[in-house]
Amino acid sequence: MRKKAKRKSAPRVKARTQPKKKGFKKKRTALRSMAAPDASAGGQKIVTALGEINLGEKIITNSARGTFLDCRKKFLWEYAYRLATRGITDYFWVGSVCHEEWDLMYQRGKFAVKPFRKRLNAAIEKALALCVNEDQSDKVWKGGACIGGLIPSYAEHYLERDLDQFEIVATETRFEPIEIPNTSGWRYGGIRDMLVREGGELGLWENKTAGGIDAGYIARLPLDFQILGYVWATQTEMEEELDFIMYNIAQKTKLRGRQGEAFPSLLERIAEDYAVDPTKYFYRERVPFDQRSVKNFVKELSAFCGELDRAIKDGYWSMNTRRCADRGICPMMPLCIEGPKPDLLLQYRRKASQHEELESKKKAKAA
Repeated sequence: MRKKAKRKSAPRVKARTQPKKKGFKKKRTALRSMAAPDASAGGQKIVTALGEINLGEKIITNSARGTFLDCRKKFLWEYAYRLATRGITDYFWVGSVCHEEWDLMYQRGKFAVKPFRKRLNAAIEKALALCVNEDQSDKVWKGGACIGGLIPSYAEHYLERDLDQFEIVATETRFEPIEIPNTSGWRYGGIRDMLVREGGELGLWENKTAGGIDAGYIARLPLDFQILGYVWATQTEMEEELDFIMYNIAQKTKLRGRQGEAFPSLLERIAEDYAVDPTKYFYRERVPFDQRSVKNFVKELSAFCGELDRAIKDGYWSMNTRRCADRGICPMMPLCIEGPKPDLLLQYRRKASQHEELESKKKAKAA
């Protein structure tokens, strides 16, 4: 009887390793220490490798509230443990740069293209330095081209007539956190875009960048929880009731770079597209509101803080898997799957505070 020939196993291929970089070991050790228990916790029991949950000054922002309602587990990683992915998020970056430019043009009462291009180039270089892969850097270049077309066209279309029509009371401002009634000491914080007066009426001006503007987007504006919060905070701070809300919405371009197209060429095409028909990209809506809506906001915010207190007390941070792929894959998903392993934590950084956007605005105003 013929014996079957033994099958030879495939030769093992030794995995290629990246060459060691100078200082890499030191950096890796420093990053690993982020995941180590904090020995200065005053003898309190360390419940995870990241240390005790600490929400610092107990400040709630719209972003924090939205994250908690979307997915409690994501709130745990981002706000309780202050974790953020390394690199840059393009849709947040574009909006941030646009807000800075709007703030500057209304503050100075003028706009010049040449200084703007210089600031834009600096912003792009700064963002590129934060990118951790080619995909992120590509998105930064595309976002930069979008901003390069959007802002000059907006200034040409709106700035002069706005300065004639409105009195600018205040440009972008970080308001002092306001105590939320009937809570365990929670406060509400945020940054409002602009306060204006028109014909004796005081209005809150809200700048927004959007990927698209449709009937559904406009229909939801009166229910905007964020803007009602800013109305409440402003009225409390100024001891004066607001009369209206002005939504100033700019749509991001849908033009994309062609194969092999250089950045200046893409920038020129986008700028021309914005200039030819600004009404295609810019939209304004004056939204009425009543004080009953503001009071309902405060009640709902108080109830929300109670839910947050219970989550902290019970340690119950449920996952909402329906939101895992809303804007691509959630950056916190690996932590939900594997837990806070030291090697995995190398992909993240520890934020200096729960609400970095508030701190950065505070520093900018101080400077």
